[in-house]
Amino acid sequence: MFWKAAACFWFLIALGAVLIITEVVPKPLFLSRNPINKNEAHGEGFEIYEGINFAREFSERSQSFEPKTYKISQIATAFLLDDESRARRIAEIDRLEDKIVRGQVMQRGRLISLLKLDQATERFVADLAVELTEGSANVSEFQMRLSFALEHVDRSAQNPWGFRVRDFKQDVILNENVTADAMGTAPFFNLRAGTAVLVRFPCSIENVELPKGTSVRVKLTTFDISELQLKSDSELTSPQTVRAVCKDKSFTMNLLPESQPDQPLTVLRTLTMANAVDIAPAAKANVKKPKRAKLGVEKSVEEQLGFVIEE
Repeated sequence: MFWKAAACFWFLIALGAVLIITEVVPKPLFLSRNPINKNEAHGEGFEIYEGINFAREFSERSQSFEPKTYKISQIATAFLLDDESRARRIAEIDRLEDKIVRGQVMQRGRLISLLKLDQATERFVADLAVELTEGSANVSEFQMRLSFALEHVDRSAQNPWGFRVRDFKQDVILNENVTADAMGTAPFFNLRAGTAVLVRFPCSIENVELPKGTSVRVKLTTFDISELQLKSDSELTSPQTVRAVCKDKSFTMNLLPESQPDQPLTVLRTLTMANAVDIAPAAKANVKKPKRAKLGVEKSVEEQLGFVIEE
């Protein structure tokens, strides 16, 4: 009897250590509703999402720098360009380096939307909101539009992505407001059958509400902020509304049918708090957080000791 009690004691100590580690070490949360096929993480679907992620990273890195690391960071980005564009970009970096370092110029580019021009080729248009700071006082904001195509290359130390940018162009947008603020509190998204749309949020999403009987499936990835993947394998027959909730804000997204496969499609959009509405106190109590799956060791304790470990 003594040995059974001792074994149980050490088992509970081990369980406590596991639970403490689980709480202390933050891990991303993956939540699926009408789950997207797990096989899409491989093969053709995986390559499609890799291309979108690369286009996002390239767009923001090419428009972001600090004076101390300007040359290093921008040359690293230049090596993601084709040979001709790379040579022009490196010459531009060398020309601007002294001005940026002396003037303590810092720039931040934030991707607002990513448009894929057609499904057959990896051609994108990226709209960014850019903030440029000179010294400690002068701050200017403007909008930048990038257009480029991707081509597959062998992965290397300089380019671990396996993609290269060609036909790269960049222009300042003068007469068009592309920021998230311009979308209002109920932005719309065209959803094409078989093609996912990625939505980035400025907060950690706790719950996603879908219409009853919808064909729309979602995959939510959460760390400090959240990214929601929306997809439907069949064409929507009517507009649908999806609601995403974080701690005290609610985001409403209107999904519209899109049945023209040859037309450009927005595949990524970033939302800000300007797109959210406050949740009333009474409504907050009704928001259900996704339950954490119990660990194997927790289930074993419940079976051995005959009690339930509460969340």
